[in-house]
Amino acid sequence: MQGEHSSRRLEELCRYDARYEFLARSCRPDHTTLARFRMGLGESLDELLARVCQKAEADGILKRRAMAVDGTKVAARTSQWKKHRERSEVEDAALEEAAQMVSHGKFLVGYNVQAAVDMDSTLVTGYFVSEEPNDTSLLKEVLTVVKKQSGTLPEKVVADRGYGTSANALAAKEAGVEGFLPSKERGRVAPFVQGEDGLFRCQAGHVPTQRTWIDGKRGNRPYLLLRVSRCRNCPHAKECPGKGHQREMKIQAQDASDEKHACVARCRSEEGKALLRDRGSTIERLFAELKGRFRFRRFSMFGKSKARIEFGIGVLAYNLTRLLSLLLMLLNNIPNPKNLLRNQKRTRLLQIFA
Repeated sequence: MQGEHSSRRLEELCRYDARYEFLARSCRPDHTTLARFRMGLGESLDELLARVCQKAEADGILKRRAMAVDGTKVAARTSQWKKHRERSEVEDAALEEAAQMVSHGKFLVGYNVQAAVDMDSTLVTGYFVSEEPNDTSLLKEVLTVVKKQSGTLPEKVVADRGYGTSANALAAKEAGVEGFLPSKERGRVAPFVQGEDGLFRCQAGHVPTQRTWIDGKRGNRPYLLLRVSRCRNCPHAKECPGKGHQREMKIQAQDASDEKHACVARCRSEEGKALLRDRGSTIERLFAELKGRFRFRRFSMFGKSKARIEFGIGVLAYNLTRLLSLLLMLLNNIPNPKNLLRNQKRTRLLQIFA
């Protein structure tokens, strides 16, 4: 909880810091004992997180209404310049588990850390470490670990544009969760909209012709080319996006499912807009706390399994601190500070405009 990850630093604090000496009951464990204890937590971290979530649910803090899902890139304990020098003949297999990724326009060698946060209490209900650089197919595994690490799934799941694929939408539907996954096409209005019968139509009601096209430059991905050529005298030509006597749209073949467009339609509703507004203040707060307060900017142990243990300890520390503050507010009848701050801002704006 103090952001100390080094076992040698913890050994020193247990000897010379009265706070750590009190927690250790005047014992003076060396760094080997502390490292061995940390490695032994791998099998029990899921159970410990489940106990915290069950305690919060029993006290009425964790309500399972909706959860926010997102990921962040964390550098591995390996040379970030490894891609610029020759590979050694003998390499550690654990180092090969890390992958080269792009984070905020910069390359790093690390892992894609996924987390799910309850949107009412901001408690973490599930996490895992992946070597996949993108979030396009990780929602299924997120829902699996949430059910394992917290006991049950919420009613709704909210994510950003990186999760807006058919694979994630179908994973949410199979799990029985209502998905709110916005479209990846930012700011673009599609000329064709998919109806309840699964067919695409333009504003005039014409069904476009479909043609399959394989993009060899993007890993031979199959695409569907939709086209309508009846736009010469159409009364909706000025309102319909596009120019000329025809309208075209290209989508991936796997993104032509009904569920993906249903998730996009939910995001455009009033409920979806409210959930997307609150998503950033919940899931991004977790990553800000871990990287800022807990100094979790880089893994200190080698390998994916050890990285999962290290991240699990950080998540458990965050949940304990958050649960303690929520219980204190519950005992003292203090409202949620996020809602209180929102009401204060709203009152201030009304006073200004009045």
